[in-house]
Amino acid sequence: MPEPSHPYVDNVSMAEGGEEITLSVEVTDFEAKRGGIEISGQASQPNGALAIISQAVDFDKDATKKSDGWFVNVTAQTIPPVEFDESQEVTVSVSVAKVWVTVLGHDPTSSRPRTPGAAKEWGKVTGASQQIGKTWAQHREEEAYKAQQAPQLA
Repeated sequence: MPEPSHPYVDNVSMAEGGEEITLSVEVTDFEAKRGGIEISGQASQPNGALAIISQAVDFDKDATKKSDGWFVNVTAQTIPPVEFDESQEVTVSVSVAKVWVTVLGHDPTSSRPRTPGAAKEWGKVTGASQQIGKTWAQHREEEAYKAQQAPQLA
């Protein structure tokens, strides 16, 4: 008999009032790289209840070690008018990925002709970085510390 696969979501709970669900999502595969992780997907029930999941988390701050891996809690707002019913199964589909940000600018040297009514295009990459799962204050503090240490290392 094949071994069952490890679940990516091991628990779903609903807050009082039914307006929000919390999902425990496995992120063990991201332990080595850590940082910002995006979790997106949906939770639904046969009665039509639906919640859309879209949240960025920081592995270092948000992940919790359990006996079977690392997990983070994410929340999703339920979508009216159909409420989640605890007597029905919940089907969850999630995608877990590193978060990247790309900035695109207009490329004035583009060889594509600009005709009236033509689609606008942003095709010049001006910057890209992986989200690091830190606030700007934390990032600036670390950069300032590195700058202070640099003269000592020279």
